[in-house]
Amino acid sequence: MNGANQFILFGARYQKLILDILVFSAVCFFYGLFRGWKDPEFRRVLRAPLELWLLLLFTALMVPEVNLFPNSPMPFALVVLRLTSVTGVLALCILGALKPRTWHLIGMGICALVFFVWTYQDTGKLNDLERQEESLVNGLPYGSRVTSAVFHPPDWFLPLVNHSLSRACIDKCFDYGNYEPSTGQFRIRVRHSSPVVTDSVDDDRAMQAGFYTVRPEDLPRNEIYQCDEKNLTKLRIRELFAGEQNGSVGYRPRVYS
Repeated sequence: MNGANQFILFGARYQKLILDILVFSAVCFFYGLFRGWKDPEFRRVLRAPLELWLLLLFTALMVPEVNLFPNSPMPFALVVLRLTSVTGVLALCILGALKPRTWHLIGMGICALVFFVWTYQDTGKLNDLERQEESLVNGLPYGSRVTSAVFHPPDWFLPLVNHSLSRACIDKCFDYGNYEPSTGQFRIRVRHSSPVVTDSVDDDRAMQAGFYTVRPEDLPRNEIYQCDEKNLTKLRIRELFAGEQNGSVGYRPRVYS
């Protein structure tokens, strides 16, 4: 809730880095506070971001993470996760108010180096997935319906693969399992029995989990899936048939099995 969670983009290893960043940032803050508190200009510059940061921290403690509304098929979720993006920026403003020192540069430089090396490695995996998806849908007839049974690794913090098929399908095919149109919460919405995207939030959830039973009216439709449990970046495509579950072939996390 203090904004540090914004650094956890992918796997569990980022949590260890976050702990190091928090400890080092706390040392920087209290040392700077001790050395600069007698300076009125320092207190003036520090006051606004510190007060706003404390206000957002309190807000994150009070607001629910998921909000359900009676007229909406989808909840308004990830409230705190979204809020802490602003909280994290204000935390950086607090550190920016401190008098810069050489050891600040060394410590933050090491943290930044580790963070961006890891991010480069993990985004490389995402790029590889999207390149494969683009290659797979290139072989389909124009305007085909495609769904994805691609899951992120179990220790990843965010489901960053959810929209990869939508990007791969641009000007080629339709991502039939795109959840946004059926929610009614976005500018592009779906009419009942649309041939290009599901109009049911429940069906979309089942598709993403790999438990959707294919109906005759869904066909023809293809599915992209992970064919190797030990290497989740390897993808294949197959044609779906009426009566089968869309995630019955390929990798499916134990949480969904």
